[in-house]
Amino acid sequence: MKIVNYLLLIHLISPLSHILYSDEIIDETQIILDTVEVTSTRVEKNINKVPFSISLITKDEIQLGKQTLNLDESLNIVPGVYVQNRYNYAQDQRISIRGFGSRASFGVRGIKILYDGIPLTFPDGQSQTDSLDLGSADRIEVIRGPVSALYGNSSGGVISIFSETGSQSPFIELKSILGSFDLFKLGLKSGGQLNNFNYFINVSRLDYEGFRDHSKTENIQINSNFNYLLSDNLELSLVLNYIDAPEAQDPGALTKEEVSEDRDQAAPANLETDSGESIEQLRIGFKINGYLNDYQEIESSLYLIKRDFEQRLPFGIVSFDRIFIGGGAKYVLNRPLFEHKNRILIGTDMEYQNDERLNFSYTDDFKRDDIILDQDEDVLNIGIYLQDEFWVLENLELHLGIRYDYFKFSVDNFLEADDNTDESGSRTFHSINPKIGLLYSPLESLNLYGNFSTSFQTPTLSELTIKPDGSGGINPDLDPQKTIGFELGIKGYFFGYINYSLALFYADIKDQLIPFEVEEFPGREFFRNAGESEQYGLEFALYYTLFEGLDLSFSYTYLNFEFVDFDTDEGSFDGNDIPGIPNNQIYAGILYKSSIGIYGGADFLYLDGFFVNDANTEKNDSFSVFNLRLGFQRRIFNNFEFNSFLGFNNIFDKKYNSSVRVNAFASRYFEPAPEFNLYGGISLKYTI
Repeated sequence: MKIVNYLLLIHLISPLSHILYSDEIIDETQIILDTVEVTSTRVEKNINKVPFSISLITKDEIQLGKQTLNLDESLNIVPGVYVQNRYNYAQDQRISIRGFGSRASFGVRGIKILYDGIPLTFPDGQSQTDSLDLGSADRIEVIRGPVSALYGNSSGGVISIFSETGSQSPFIELKSILGSFDLFKLGLKSGGQLNNFNYFINVSRLDYEGFRDHSKTENIQINSNFNYLLSDNLELSLVLNYIDAPEAQDPGALTKEEVSEDRDQAAPANLETDSGESIEQLRIGFKINGYLNDYQEIESSLYLIKRDFEQRLPFGIVSFDRIFIGGGAKYVLNRPLFEHKNRILIGTDMEYQNDERLNFSYTDDFKRDDIILDQDEDVLNIGIYLQDEFWVLENLELHLGIRYDYFKFSVDNFLEADDNTDESGSRTFHSINPKIGLLYSPLESLNLYGNFSTSFQTPTLSELTIKPDGSGGINPDLDPQKTIGFELGIKGYFFGYINYSLALFYADIKDQLIPFEVEEFPGREFFRNAGESEQYGLEFALYYTLFEGLDLSFSYTYLNFEFVDFDTDEGSFDGNDIPGIPNNQIYAGILYKSSIGIYGGADFLYLDGFFVNDANTEKNDSFSVFNLRLGFQRRIFNNFEFNSFLGFNNIFDKKYNSSVRVNAFASRYFEPAPEFNLYGGISLKYTI
């Protein structure tokens, strides 16, 4: 209770100290969505003039009075997006957009994730979110629906995160957050503009015991970006990110009976084997972009990620050293075609991934023992894309796009198989993905659109190089997942302060990648293809500025996903619901910022129950969660800015499972969420 009293005292005292403050308050102008420009479309575009679903999350919605620990704090507001927070830093959050990514065994699958323009999605389609620094995020753009015509592999949706940049006046800011379950987060950020040079650096430290047994984590992270204006039309950018996470314990998943008995416990096998992971990762990227003249734009990028990873699982130890090198170039021409406005984009992406992988068995006392897998794994991806925006009429836009991708997966296996065969090998995939979109704007505030698009998702290296019999090499029977999607929608604004969007979508998926477990390898997921599945749904969002300083938000998602053709050794699952996806999701939020510096926010989330296995024999119960945060933010002595905040999570102390492991062996499907908990923090910013 000491931490509770400490947080309450800080928050109650801080507003009383207003006598030290100047009259100037911190008032970041509310963004009106009808004027917002987004860039995750590969070219800058008004958010309401894009013929597919896209959402924007602002800095206040990401950072103001929040813990900035996990993406669900920010993404729950977006319809069609479901984030399963495992409260397990050894497994990452499971993020899905319209169902894509809902069945990921670890990390994020089926979704392209970018951070300051650099992919966090590796060439094989696996994304890792452990290096995200939400404490320095300025905005997040989310594209909903298949867009492989833009981004290639695993593009059932796109999450693009942009860091803060330095302000005109240099600043330095210190921020500390304390909370339940021994949460401690400390951050130091600085940024500024010096002539043509802009810089931003954020350093953070996280220590978190976790609410479940064996769920402790700690890490140190550096996130920075530097921009130099070479000329009036040309800019050079450098992005640098580093994370060292020596410990992230894995409490594992529980059966329904174990959750009922003690929801804080860890799975026995995870405790016995000390399951968890450690990572060290460096990400660095260069980008040069500019204008050749009034109608020609160029951009070129080069990036590198080095990742060292080791994970202890109940069946053994998995480790790899990864190098990811990539780059791209694009050319934009904005000139009339047949006397109509037209913009054309031509680009290419080239990426290479190399994993030096070693897996080990355990001794009787769970020490590292024999090497059971020793192989080099490589992925080469070359993508070429073309996109065109043609104004048929002043208020009627036609968007066309196409992309070709070449993939080669290679494995060199250095362990001799029992039958003396060489398990080395390779597989090659080709994919062509088009998109067609039409946008009609009878009024500036009313935009009607429709689109057709496709996406594909290759198996990842870990999915393609593991087989249920435990042998190495490459799986010849696992194929990429392919999707055809259609969407109709309407979006715009009323009176300049009510923004709305409504989308209806349908997708047909062939060879869906399905995880499953076997008894011989507990905790390890293998993959197979389903014949065909269908998904359709509705997404609605409303943002309303009731008056200056008070913003309301509401979103509703309806999803209906089912297998059409899926036969396995366990039986036929035709007509069954696809597990891991709720049918209904409701979000409501409010954010208030007063003229004297007091602010407050509240959010409500409801999720339907959903099945957790292909047979539809077990279900995760529905739940609703209510969170509240309060804060006080003003300037003191002109150069200093003070902010204190207090947050209450799961106010009504609901007992629910925030994540599930689909098709888990021995019915260990469930990962519980914490009951009522709180956090609080203070920050002090000095501006020169």
